[in-house]
Amino acid sequence: MRICRLEVSGTLRGDEARTILEQLRPGGHLHGMPRLFALQRVDSISSDARGAIGKGGLDGVEAWEAIVVTNPLVRVTANFIVRIYGRTKTRLFSGEPEALQWLDARVRVDMAARPGTA
Repeated sequence: MRICRLEVSGTLRGDEARTILEQLRPGGHLHGMPRLFALQRVDSISSDARGAIGKGGLDGVEAWEAIVVTNPLVRVTANFIVRIYGRTKTRLFSGEPEALQWLDARVRVDMAARPGTA
């Protein structure tokens, strides 16, 4: 199965967050696809980006998501978003190998549970 790998660096701005969210929502090219967010090089998330995510930005975009984040401040923000929005299919990691292993396992379980997809 294909997955989406999104690597972000520097400051995540509001316009970037909105563009990403458009692709993740129903009708977007990445909707429903398992995702690996590589945020190891993110320095900060702008208030505009946090607002875009918070104003219904995550509605309808639930899929398996592994977020790799090493910056302690960005990790706090990401963890807050995961918890406050009840992202049950999302997990944070400090390294990409374990994130990919976890994501692969989740996708395989889902595929085995759906007839005709294994």
